[in-house]
Parts: sequence; structure tokens; C-alpha cells
Amino acid sequence: MAFNDELIHGISFRPKVYIKLLYVPGTITRDDIKKGTILQKLQQLGQFKEVGAVQSLEINSTRETNVWRELDYVTAGKPVESFPGLVSYDLTLERIVLYESTFLEAFQVASFDVLRQNNPLTLKVEMYGTEDAHAKTWYVYGVWFKGNPIRFDVTDPNDLRIIQRVEAIAAGVIAAS
Repeated sequence: MAFNDELIHGISFRPKVYIKLLYVPGTITRDDIKKGTILQKLQQLGQFKEVGAVQSLEINSTRETNVWRELDYVTAGKPVESFPGLVSYDLTLERIVLYESTFLEAFQVASFDVLRQNNPLTLKVEMYGTEDAHAKTWYVYGVWFKGNPIRFDVTDPNDLRIIQRVEAIAAGVIAAS
């Protein structure tokens, strides 16, 4: 499904920023990260296919934190040092989906069941400003969807759509511009 500006006009408001979502099956490997060839691998993955526009996108980068404690008569178990732990990337995508497809079907997963996603994806997120000028591009790699909730919203009798809020986890995020 190509990005369709008519879909944006059909919404009751006009967003000031467009978020265009593209994907390619496959992802960056551990070897690419070790060798430092991440951008070259992104170019080798193939042509990114356009899924559509995302109404809302949140990328939450979190890091575990730990403290080092020493049990002796001076510190008595108080923290003596703090240090960072492992990083994780959580995504939340909100998209208006027409009857033709659900969110996973748009990514060519043959079912609404998240279990059918058997390969990680690489997402290309392009953000546009109000003047349709290209503002920012991100690559989100190693994407696995956590679920595929579907909510039917029939509050507007002239506009019956399937609205989805999908959460995913990723291996990493790279800003391209």
C-alpha cells in the first residue's frame, strides 16, 4: 500500500507532521555490528516497501541501572558505585488501518496472529514537516511485534475503520539524517 494523501485528508484533522513507514524483511546481524558495516547492510537488504502513514510513533530507549554495594563496617551495604546495564528499545505504533488489511497483513504476515511473524523486520521511518520537506529518517532494526490488538471504532457512522495500537521491540535504532 503506497502512502496515500487522500487517507490523511479523510481524517478529521490534518497532522502537521507526516510519519511515513517503510519496511524490508530481514535485519542487521551481530557480524554487521561487530564489523561496523551497519549502513552497508541496510543498503544490501533491498528495496524498502511502503506500508503507509503512522499516526503516532514512540521509540522508547531504556537502560537498566545497577549499583555496587560493599558489605563492610565502613559502607554497611550502602551503594558505593552505580553503573549502566543493558539497553532495550520499545516501539509503539498507532496507525489507522482500512478494512483491506490489519497491521500485520500490511507487513505481509499471513495472519492476524503475531505468532506468524517468523523473521525480524527493519523499519525505515521518514518524518516530514509541514512544508513536506524531509525532516528526519530513522532505521529501526531487529523489530519483533509483541502483539496485534485490533479495536473496532464505530463512533462515526460515516467512517468505519479498524484502529490499531501495536507494540514492538527492536534490537537498535540508527538515525540516518
